[in-house]
Amino acid sequence: MNTQTRSPIQSWRPPREGMLPVTLACEAFSNFVGDARNVEGVEACDCECVLSLSKTMPGKFENKKEREKTVQGILAKLLGRDFTRPTTVDTDGSVLYNPQPGDPDQQVMLLNLEVKKEKGSTSSDCGVQNIAYFVKYWGAEAGRLYSKSTSLPTLLVQVEGPTIFCSGAVFHGSRVCVDPLSPAFHMLELRHDQTSMLQLAALMRAIRRCVPTLQKIYKDAVLTTGGKREFPYVTEVPSMDGTTTVKFQYVARLGKKLAFECRTKNDEGSRLLVKFSAWGYSKEAHQALANADLAPKLRAMKILPCGTTVAVMDFVEHVGHDMSVWNVAWKEHLREAVRVLHERSLVHGDLRKLNLLFSTGGRLRLVDFDFSGKENVARYPWAL
Repeated sequence: MNTQTRSPIQSWRPPREGMLPVTLACEAFSNFVGDARNVEGVEACDCECVLSLSKTMPGKFENKKEREKTVQGILAKLLGRDFTRPTTVDTDGSVLYNPQPGDPDQQVMLLNLEVKKEKGSTSSDCGVQNIAYFVKYWGAEAGRLYSKSTSLPTLLVQVEGPTIFCSGAVFHGSRVCVDPLSPAFHMLELRHDQTSMLQLAALMRAIRRCVPTLQKIYKDAVLTTGGKREFPYVTEVPSMDGTTTVKFQYVARLGKKLAFECRTKNDEGSRLLVKFSAWGYSKEAHQALANADLAPKLRAMKILPCGTTVAVMDFVEHVGHDMSVWNVAWKEHLREAVRVLHERSLVHGDLRKLNLLFSTGGRLRLVDFDFSGKENVARYPWAL
């Protein structure tokens, strides 16, 4: 499918670069990942759902329709909603919602289910087939209406035999982006493995909470205004001292990194840089250098439910990375920055030209504190 389309579907097959993760495009998907990863606080309905799945899904089904009907009934009870088939695409069951029941063109897909009798029982990939239904559904009139103010977020649930996994799908402009939101879970009655059962219950909780959150997105959507969204959903972050909130609007993305030029909403429109990091971020190292005028002022910071850190800082006007045009002071500034960090038993972890900004005011600023932290404690992530 990706080799034959003019606008390939971004589903990590093949690996992609530069696309905005669905957990940043849609808050519901960020919350989904947080709910699925945390086994604390699962409710009785989630556990009852797991028991029903674990007693039925490992069994033998004569055909796909039997498995499809069984899993639909269990998930419908969890969600308190029926599964139906859209008129525009023949899915294995969808959870639909219409803010205007009298207008069929406004009906939206909140969740789509794709079922295989057993893993490998057909030549098609369960996840890719679900993506294809997502694309076909939103290619109709509803997609034109809701793409003006939303990224058309839809939860995709795949069941292959006694396994289940979930993905999140959105449109970035005309491009489709799909990310896995969970690993594949075995729906087996593993009474000797409480951890696995609780993880599956947490996944059921994530599904249960996600659907009404997606519904609210479409219910609140304004169909006559807005434009295609290609920026993160985060537009405000609590300030460092917790006394106020830094509100901002996006201006542009800076290259392929998850870093954006923004402007504040609650003052004179000051320029900001908003950075998202899946690796973590050292507030202590950044603030230590910012206090010494060797890093941009850190305005706000928080960790999203999906685990990504958002850091909001002043935008640095700089003269580029050609060190030949820098004045000789930059070397002394760099030595000072290293001294400030080491005096506090901190390390930067990623000192290189791209992370050194020589400002138009003649001062060196260090950036990117993803790998920074306490000496002998901070570690590089698995991918390095």
